[in-house]
Amino acid sequence: PNLRSSVEAWPYFASDESVRIFTKHKIFSKEEIHARLDIVLEKYSKQINIEGACAYEMATREILPVCTDYAVDLSSQISVLEQAGMKADSLRKKLSDITGLIEEAAKIAEELEAARLAAPAAGDCFKEAEAYRDTVFAKAEELREPIDKLEKMMPKNYWPIPTYEDLLFGM
Repeated sequence: PNLRSSVEAWPYFASDESVRIFTKHKIFSKEEIHARLDIVLEKYSKQINIEGACAYEMATREILPVCTDYAVDLSSQISVLEQAGMKADSLRKKLSDITGLIEEAAKIAEELEAARLAAPAAGDCFKEAEAYRDTVFAKAEELREPIDKLEKMMPKNYWPIPTYEDLLFGM
């Protein structure tokens, strides 16, 4: 089968056939196999929990506040230009795009945090790992889309963390 995640793959480690082979060759006992499965699933859940919390914190405490600051500055620039009788259509469009992405990212960030807080209640180790994969990991990936777009639109002096360009060519 084509398994798309480690969460899908790990239960095969504890399948009846695997248990038979591992116990026959005295590699693991059945109890050891199930204990190892629980450990790896718990480790996965903890890692995704940390990554989800980090994504939420970075978005809500670092990225979105500076994007909002830039939107306010851009709004002021538009007002000054229009008061001087100049057109600012391109800046208005940019402001609209940025504020739309801020709202989108803020909404997804809150959904990510809610999913992260709900995942531990999913049940056993496997159900919890599935919840982290299906909701937390998925929401963190979804959050990257508007954040990546904002990164491309923001002036370099506003962006609070190293950009991909900085990481690839500047460090």
